[in-house]
Amino acid sequence: MHYRTPRMYVWRIIRGMLPYKTKRGKAALGRLKLFEGIPPPFDKKRKVCILRSMRTFRLGVKRAYTSVADICGLVGWKHQRLLREQENLRKKNAIAYREAKKEMNKLRYIATKQTNKIVPKLSYDIKIKYGKLRY
Repeated sequence: MHYRTPRMYVWRIIRGMLPYKTKRGKAALGRLKLFEGIPPPFDKKRKVCILRSMRTFRLGVKRAYTSVADICGLVGWKHQRLLREQENLRKKNAIAYREAKKEMNKLRYIATKQTNKIVPKLSYDIKIKYGKLRY
């Protein structure tokens, strides 16, 4: 069977590296999670760039490279354009989400500052009463 989606293509490659017929191998394959694109719980997280793993640092200047999506497109996967459009939409939504979160944090900081000016004694007494502050 020829898998055409990048997720299943990589799954098949990893399965070939594991002893998938043993109990340990089946458990390892069961723990493996592969996604095309970025799934919902992780799409709102900020992405971190690991410089040591970037293609520009790892490959020579004129070295050829390819991606799994390009290979799958050559063997019959038809959803590469759709995935690219969804990724662009996800990036746009993530930027808007981060900007809104920054604004909320700024407003929260201002509100906390103003509240601490108004009620410093009351908050100090509450902290002592409920054990948040020890003197």
